[in-house]
Amino acid sequence: MSHSWNERWDALADRMANMTLERYPEMATYLGVHTYDHQVYDYSEPARDAEIRALYNLLREIQSIPREQLTPERAMDHALAEGEIRHRLIDLESWRSWTHDPDTPNSIVVGGAFALAKRSFAPPEERLKAVIARLKQAPTVFAHARQQLTEPARVPTEIAIQQVRATVGFFERSLPAAFREVQHTALWNEFETVNRQVIDTYRAYAAWLEEEVLPRAEHPFAIGERHYSLRLQWGEGVQLPLVGKAELQRLQEEFTATAARIDPHRSPREVFDDLAKDHPSAEELIPFTQQMLEELRQFCIDHEVVTIPSDVRCKVEETPEFMRELTFASMDTPGPFEEVATEAFYNVTLPAPDWSPEDIEGHLRAFNRYNLTAISIHEAYPGHYVQFLWLKHAPTRLRKIFGSYSNAEGWAHYCEELFMELGYKAEDPRYRLAQLHEALLRACRYVAGFGMHTQGMSLEEAKQLFVEQGHMEPINAEREAKRGTVDPMYCNYTLGKLLLLKLREDLRRKQGSAFSLRRFHDEYLRAGFPPIPLLREQMLGERGEVL
Repeated sequence: MSHSWNERWDALADRMANMTLERYPEMATYLGVHTYDHQVYDYSEPARDAEIRALYNLLREIQSIPREQLTPERAMDHALAEGEIRHRLIDLESWRSWTHDPDTPNSIVVGGAFALAKRSFAPPEERLKAVIARLKQAPTVFAHARQQLTEPARVPTEIAIQQVRATVGFFERSLPAAFREVQHTALWNEFETVNRQVIDTYRAYAAWLEEEVLPRAEHPFAIGERHYSLRLQWGEGVQLPLVGKAELQRLQEEFTATAARIDPHRSPREVFDDLAKDHPSAEELIPFTQQMLEELRQFCIDHEVVTIPSDVRCKVEETPEFMRELTFASMDTPGPFEEVATEAFYNVTLPAPDWSPEDIEGHLRAFNRYNLTAISIHEAYPGHYVQFLWLKHAPTRLRKIFGSYSNAEGWAHYCEELFMELGYKAEDPRYRLAQLHEALLRACRYVAGFGMHTQGMSLEEAKQLFVEQGHMEPINAEREAKRGTVDPMYCNYTLGKLLLLKLREDLRRKQGSAFSLRRFHDEYLRAGFPPIPLLREQMLGERGEVL
């Protein structure tokens, strides 16, 4: 290995990291880099053209450095960086999502404000100044979005209208509440003025989408097989794997067998429907969820599942308004570069005030005490929360910034099944049935995402798939199907789990009696969250069959 090649790579990797953080300032704030807190993503076409040119220049430089001349960690970063650039170029050059999906400016504006409001990484006055700076740029972001939305797709437009309207509540209530301690100051007066302008911008944008865009929203939402394959190749390191239907069938068989253990005289759906009735009320949901986390954390410790690199507990809160339309539950962990704020939020979506009693009950049934356990394993212990606590210890700067959808979601989904393997609540098969129900949901996402984006599956067909094969309530099935129109790669939950299980079993076979489950998990998480095939090469010394 050449010392000069390694030095050259280090300089290039640092430049790529800096360029990414500067180009995506909202992302930088989430990661805990606060250099760009007063800036927003430049939504203009010239800025995108400049990014494309810069990415191609970086790609040429990366390809000029021989991977085999680098140390193992740098070699993985080399592959990770090339994949990240090529993956980003798919959208920037070819799919151009901003021409079809109207929700992107909303994500930029509210995401940038929320990232500054939610964590106390600096005094509130300092953070509020950054919020004001970002909000002042919101009208320009939305103006560019209006110009560039040339081929809107109907379902993403319908979703965007709901998301944008819901987000108004964030600016009316949540954002002012986050900074109430600096009221009665000149700074607060400036904030109120610009915040009102943003609310007006949002309302005008929602009206424009409904009155002018929706009637002409005829572009297909499907990205097509070519884009789908390229996203898997460069984002996840795999060729198009047609394993979704087989995994769905396997899970259906296990679901049926487990339901029979509970009550052999009723159908699996009837057994699950009875189980789903045992749920906390809307008022009880957040405290009930908070209470169960400590038990899950202790199970990780008692069964030597994984090292938990922090004693800080995550706090269960209601999902922010702007995330409600597509999210049941999510984890918001401090970024790997965050040095001050340690707050971590486990978001749970409560029923909306205007829902019917039937819709409220259908929603809460998905949060029955058994499913909620699997969801909390996924989101908190030892799923997303633990993985992103480990991210702070990733070996390189690039590994803290870039990663793989299938690694992060695959790990969290794998953890649900892992707990059952290790005997969690083994005396009560209802927990296993709920875990299988969550797995069926992810397998349905695999089939629906692939079907809607490459095979002409309709939204209604996708919804029926979730109802019939995933045993979901219609209100939740519709939300899942809609999500697939704007998140085509939500196959990555099941894909990542299968990649991880294959890696674990191959490593167990290679190491024999020396294999340690906790050491395997610690090594997996210590690496960051690169595509699993790259991690496989490092941990096994060969790529081999990844699935």
